[in-house]
Amino acid sequence: MAYGPDGTVRGVFGPIAQEAACIHPGKKCKPSDMNYLVVAEDQVPWGNLNLLDFGEGGYRSIAAGTVPLSCDDIEIGDEVEINGRNDFRAGAVAEKGAYLHEGDGDYFPCIIAAHVQVATGDSGGAVLVDGVPGGVTSRSFDGLLGFTPLAEGLAHFGMELCTTPNCDLAPP
Repeated sequence: MAYGPDGTVRGVFGPIAQEAACIHPGKKCKPSDMNYLVVAEDQVPWGNLNLLDFGEGGYRSIAAGTVPLSCDDIEIGDEVEINGRNDFRAGAVAEKGAYLHEGDGDYFPCIIAAHVQVATGDSGGAVLVDGVPGGVTSRSFDGLLGFTPLAEGLAHFGMELCTTPNCDLAPP
């Protein structure tokens, strides 16, 4: 369950993005480090579903037709922005590649490292790359951001990025 600050139920979390079988024994193969939230009907912010609150970085509207970025779309030097824990930060992509480390049960075919300071509580937050939804905050590499690509995670769940105020749904 996901609870709001006042204790009301905001929604229920779905499964994590994970492949049924993994080519690396003892690991969980994940296309992206994400799951989804089924939001309680009375908690849906109709008319604002294509907005991201980046705190000091401002609200960002996801334009109609925007496609989330995949690993192949993200390049070293691209601008990265996050707003974990209501603390806006920006930096640049430093490197990308597969993630397979001893002591961590997860394997990602692609993880991106960026020169953005992170801390406990940033995980799961949205990552913009050159202003486009590009990832999910996943790891800290000596205090710097590690994120997995958004397009691969959405594809795993058969979902699309919402780019309209009501996500082409009819409010109740």
